[in-house]
Amino acid sequence: MVAVVDSYGGVDLTNEYPNGDVVSYVTTVYLCRLAEELPVLETEELTAVGWFFPLQIKQLDRFEWIDRVIDDIGPSLNGLDSAQTVPSHAIT
Repeated sequence: MVAVVDSYGGVDLTNEYPNGDVVSYVTTVYLCRLAEELPVLETEELTAVGWFFPLQIKQLDRFEWIDRVIDDIGPSLNGLDSAQTVPSHAIT
């Protein structure tokens, strides 16, 4: 982990279920650097894993509030983009 980017909540992270229950989530976003060694993943609760650069994330189906996170991360990347090399295990 390199840094805490920010914590997000509020209206954008609120959901009302069909039964009337309302939940509000708080998400903390971390700026991380992928380790050179192969990560150990908990596979029982995962259906998919991937590592993406911010510009790649904007091409994915995602919740709208994610764009705010990507914009906040931008200044922290110091020029990091999809042209940078990544460990081979980061290719999904």
